[in-house]
Amino acid sequence: MFKEYDIIVSKRNFENIPSGSEGVILIVHETFKDFLIEFFDNKGKTIDVITVNEKDIELKQSYKR
Repeated sequence: MFKEYDIIVSKRNFENIPSGSEGVILIVHETFKDFLIEFFDNKGKTIDVITVNEKDIELKQSYKR
């Protein structure tokens, strides 16, 4: 299960966000299947902030509290 601040990778293209882009989960929606994610380019600049479904992302690094 994904949680806030996990680092993820996009498994597909979204508008302005190519497949393989990294992002961080900002909000876990009530369904636990949709997430508000801030995606970054390879220089760390924000590309966009969008809501995506769990099937469209994979975990890169789990956030340790």
